[in-house]
Amino acid sequence: EMLGIPAVLTNDANAAAVGEMTYGAARGMKDFIMITLGTGVGSGIVVNGQVVYGHDGFAGELGHVIVRHDGRRCGCGRNGCLEAYCSATGLVRTVQGLLIARDDESLLRRLSSEEITSKEVYEAVLEGDLIAQEAFSFYFLFFVFRIVSCHYCSSGVHNTKNSIRAANINTYYIRFLHT
Repeated sequence: EMLGIPAVLTNDANAAAVGEMTYGAARGMKDFIMITLGTGVGSGIVVNGQVVYGHDGFAGELGHVIVRHDGRRCGCGRNGCLEAYCSATGLVRTVQGLLIARDDESLLRRLSSEEITSKEVYEAVLEGDLIAQEAFSFYFLFFVFRIVSCHYCSSGVHNTKNSIRAANINTYYIRFLHT
């Protein structure tokens, strides 16, 4: 009201889907899903050119879909949620587990368990750290095996032809998903 222009409030995944549909790789597409990986796992679902919100506004919230009945404890209190594996927190937990289970050298060993972040893991991958690379591979493999095949699937990776994230996702899409 103060600015005198229309405004809409929505979550990050739905906003990303609208952005992709309007300006990005999904321009002109009527049916797709935009998956966001960050502190959680979300998605913006577009059907017939319209974002699907669902009756409660939470359609597409994939993070708390149970993917392993005996899986990791999630921040929501349940076990086995996708978010417990395929989020920044899930990636860090994978690294922490590998550091405990293995004796390999790792740049991440210089940090306390609480100091390890997804950014630190990413930087270790760039430096060739084998534990960080294994954690990233697990992260992407776990993610891709739980994604359904659709006409267009975006992971929120923008302008990243040289990105480790883009390379891993594309490798696993091609290898495991029928398109």
